[in-house]
Amino acid sequence: GGVHTHMTNTRITDVEIVEIRYPILVTHFSLREGSGGRGQWNGGDGVTRELVFRRTVQLSVLTERRAF
Repeated sequence: GGVHTHMTNTRITDVEIVEIRYPILVTHFSLREGSGGRGQWNGGDGVTRELVFRRTVQLSVLTERRAF
């Protein structure tokens, strides 16, 4: 499974719930295979979500380890 730590902080929020609660269309949702690293104690793979906002929104984004 994927590691996802925002929204509910305990599990991956279902696409249907996100689309019902927010003016968002989820156009892609998948595991980022191999993103958890290698080794004896590798982390869980992350996820990729591509979103389309159905209206103008203001976002607060909490991220880390970005290349750009």
